[in-house]
Amino acid sequence: MSDVDQNVDKQDNTESQKSFPKEGESEKKVANSSVSDAASDRDSAAADGASSGNAKSTPSPFNCISGSAIAGSMAVGLYFLTTSIAGNFAAKPLASTNPLAQNISALVRTTVVGVSALGTGIFGIVALGLLALGIQTLVRGDRQSTT
Repeated sequence: MSDVDQNVDKQDNTESQKSFPKEGESEKKVANSSVSDAASDRDSAAADGASSGNAKSTPSPFNCISGSAIAGSMAVGLYFLTTSIAGNFAAKPLASTNPLAQNISALVRTTVVGVSALGTGIFGIVALGLLALGIQTLVRGDRQSTT
């Protein structure tokens, strides 16, 4: 064997010996690492809470109602967009007589109208939910200030 091969074998042996801890050492390292991980998680959570204020604070009624107005206007806009898209698709029939092209076109048209309608519904539900939350914070705000 050459000198290079012997040096490589020696390095492999020393690295393999380093990677296998003695009995009991692995348990200590695992316990210490889990304690330090828990401490770092606690510290990072405390830092996040300190930077963002009180994590359990309720939103103001103004924030809820303004968010509801924004989401509602987006829902109305998407509604008009959806009806416009559906009207354009209905007004323009397919020019192809190929059944595969017609099926693919119908799939694409249905998907476009469906995604637009889904966005309309989601923004509408969000608007209603934010409006209800705004009303709830108005009602509960009066109760909490009197107690």
